[in-house]
Amino acid sequence: MVQAIIDKQRKFFQTNATRTLDFRIQQLKLLKKMLKSNEDDLLDALKIDLGKSRFEGFVSELAMVYQEIDLAKRRLRRWMKPRCVPSTLFTFPGKSKIYPEPYGVVLIVSPWNYPVQLTFVPLVSAIAAGNTAFVKLSHACEHTTQLLKKIIMETFPSDYIHATEQHQDGNQLLIDHRFDYVFFTGSPTIGKLVMAHCAKHLTPLTLELGGKSPCIVDETADLKIAAKRIVFGKVINSGQTCVAPDYVLAQRSIRDRLVKEITIAYQTFFPRGVESEDHPSIINDHHWNRLVGLLGGQKNIVAMEGSCECRKRPLTLIFDPPLDSPLMKEEIFGPLLPILVFDSLEEAFSIIRSIEKPLALYCFSKRRTTIDTVISSLSFGGGAINDTVLHVANHHLPFGGIGNSGMGAYHGKKGFDTFTHLKAILHSVNWIDPGFKYPPFNQKMLTFLKRIVK
Repeated sequence: MVQAIIDKQRKFFQTNATRTLDFRIQQLKLLKKMLKSNEDDLLDALKIDLGKSRFEGFVSELAMVYQEIDLAKRRLRRWMKPRCVPSTLFTFPGKSKIYPEPYGVVLIVSPWNYPVQLTFVPLVSAIAAGNTAFVKLSHACEHTTQLLKKIIMETFPSDYIHATEQHQDGNQLLIDHRFDYVFFTGSPTIGKLVMAHCAKHLTPLTLELGGKSPCIVDETADLKIAAKRIVFGKVINSGQTCVAPDYVLAQRSIRDRLVKEITIAYQTFFPRGVESEDHPSIINDHHWNRLVGLLGGQKNIVAMEGSCECRKRPLTLIFDPPLDSPLMKEEIFGPLLPILVFDSLEEAFSIIRSIEKPLALYCFSKRRTTIDTVISSLSFGGGAINDTVLHVANHHLPFGGIGNSGMGAYHGKKGFDTFTHLKAILHSVNWIDPGFKYPPFNQKMLTFLKRIVK
């Protein structure tokens, strides 16, 4: 079945129907219309699967998709236009151009933690770039996935866009079938398997993974604001966010004050603890038990008040965990927040460098030299100064990882480029045809060329 759908999509792509501006714009408009008409149902499904309030569901999921669609509609004509680039000595007087060209049939594998955003943002880019798409949805967020599949299948013919969520199809898709491009969001472990599959077919790919994103807080930081923004980044979607602050590195002199402000911020956000209406939940029992396992053997643990019913975990602070513990080796992906101290910036850098390159990094400081040193000295996918998470919400910024946290990037123009092959074309002229480029070669001309090509 899977191969039959891929064959149909490839046949449809080869009709060149997806290459026109009008077609792409029409599909983007159709997608937004369908999302708008199903908006309330999507927000209800996100509440059931992940405990997201309607506000959080709209802002973190649907709003970002709408913005991507609107940006693509406004800029697509410009993005699709062939770009002239300068010619060189050896190609003069010809003209050189770059033609954006869709890859063909692309596979998009979306995760469960932001099922709407992380399905449709890459899909918007794939549509804008002129591809057909096979979308593999996560089976973990059952209610949202069924609705996403319904929306996709009712909006588009399957020879253009097709969606499946069947668990048994996942590995089969990745192992047995050839796509023209693969876009995967998930864990580094599965990402490596995806990359190995793509290597068999020399298929280009983007990997959006995760990692342990640090948050540096120095003695000059505004601790009240820092605490609010750290808690916001950590508790949104109950910490099940690839760019959530994974651990905090606090300068020793301000650690205790920062912890106090973190406690105040959490209690202010959720006056009734986990029973607060806006408190999100853990996706399922498996991930609940995984988080419990990460806390095993840890000392100096402080959990905010509140029961742990309905898969809702309170924010839990862990002070000075061993660097070789699972808590500091694995991406937490939940509301557990290790807090470590440092005396010098180089000490903080040493801890960060001892772990794989993170997807995000955050720095709270008023000291310009500290900020500049953090940005220039550490390698990470992206991040924010005096804030957390919100850099992802700017579609003018490319979003992607480095090293173990991923490869490639998307959002906005970068998303269009990701799903586009840049075809290089030289347009030569016939009215002049310099003879020196043909054999037999002239020694005097070689001497002349050596003088001007230095």
